[in-house]
Amino acid sequence: MIRLEQIRLLEKKTNEAVEKIRLLKKENQTLKTALDSSQKKMDELEKMVEEFKSDQGEIEQCLLRALKNLDLLEDEVSGEIKTGKKEAVKPARDLLNTDTAESNKIKNDISGINPDENLKTQKKENETCDPKVDSPLNNV
Repeated sequence: MIRLEQIRLLEKKTNEAVEKIRLLKKENQTLKTALDSSQKKMDELEKMVEEFKSDQGEIEQCLLRALKNLDLLEDEVSGEIKTGKKEAVKPARDLLNTDTAESNKIKNDISGINPDENLKTQKKENETCDPKVDSPLNNV
């Protein structure tokens, strides 16, 4: 025959099991929420990695094209200098120390320049310039 103590023990164990199931369901829901959040974050990061890979490839291609263009330019310049098609650029002091029509023209052009006057004019222009409106960098 079933005694009252056995019934109470059974009821106690049943209540404990129900409470344990409730806690496990709550924990399961919390873990599912965390998993969903982590999955979304992982998807976003994977997308970013793919974009970076794509951008990296494009950057590498641009750099390769730029290097190729620089190589071509270097070949052109070295070829022109070797064949004498293009004169090397002379330093300004060498040009001014010679007595040629070109150096005389430059000497005449710069002889009338007053550096102090140019600084005053430049300061006045800077004072009236609104960098937000008048800056040539705004168009860049």
